[in-house]
Amino acid sequence: MPAYMPRWAYDIGAETPNEIAISVMAEILQVKNQAPGGLMMGTDTPSRPLRVVIRGAGDIATGVALRLWHAGFKVIMLEVEKPTVIRRTVAFAQAVFDGETTVEGVSAKRVATVQEALRIAENGAIPVLIDPLCECLHELQPGCVVDAILAKENLGTHPG
Repeated sequence: MPAYMPRWAYDIGAETPNEIAISVMAEILQVKNQAPGGLMMGTDTPSRPLRVVIRGAGDIATGVALRLWHAGFKVIMLEVEKPTVIRRTVAFAQAVFDGETTVEGVSAKRVATVQEALRIAENGAIPVLIDPLCECLHELQPGCVVDAILAKENLGTHPG
């Protein structure tokens, strides 16, 4: 416990004045946003969607997937049969060619079915499903869809 911690700051292990200030700001934001506080992923009623589908698995899409995965989301990526990815060593699209790949310590695996994708995601890896037209969305029921296809024109992603 630090030498001085205001009674109203969160005990998050803060020790320096800067860390204590962050703790105080966390409480201010909680009150301002009328948020319940506590662990975001440790509740039965999460305040955000747990499953995210990402269209594409190239290097930019992989960066998005990694960020979401580290934040606790279950990420499922949709890709075409023959991805035209250039930076394959930093793209989960490589799993389409090799069956699985690892980027920054996170594994991605090519899957053939929605059920397999859901199982892989629940087990902590990122499934890459071949579905260029997003026909599996009704089965996946994601909280949101991220279109990370780098195209010069819209290739079919529409709201609703």
